[in-house]
Amino acid sequence: MFGIGNRTDEFELTNRAVLAKVCDELIELKRKQQGIFITTKVLNALKQFFLDGQRTWKCEALKGFFIVDHLGRVAGCHLRQPVTSIQKLSDQWNSESFENLRKEYSKCDKCTYLYYIVYSLHTSMLGNLEIIRDQWKNAGLLRSKITSHRGP
Repeated sequence: MFGIGNRTDEFELTNRAVLAKVCDELIELKRKQQGIFITTKVLNALKQFFLDGQRTWKCEALKGFFIVDHLGRVAGCHLRQPVTSIQKLSDQWNSESFENLRKEYSKCDKCTYLYYIVYSLHTSMLGNLEIIRDQWKNAGLLRSKITSHRGP
């Protein structure tokens, strides 16, 4: 759907009021049943963004996530040009230049890609614990799906 350094608006959602309502409906549905795999924290952040354009998250590109293309080039996100290669990533990860890039990316407000929002809101060990707590009701559902696909 996209490549590093290129944005495609073809799939961008535009009716903000309807999107905020969808978030409310998904939050309510999560209370009633299993199978909604997006966290309430993400849904609330999206709702806030859809209602008033205010972002409650900072981008964690090159900290909580990064993109690797088919050539092994690494970028903080697909909207930015590659900054290194997969072979050089471990040498540059803790560098001053990467820290500067992380600071720059944290100010970015150019996208609302769901994966990036999830990774930005739930980065770190605490973020992982938040996901586990939020998705606890789905654990049995996931376990049954995994065991049913194993076969005899």
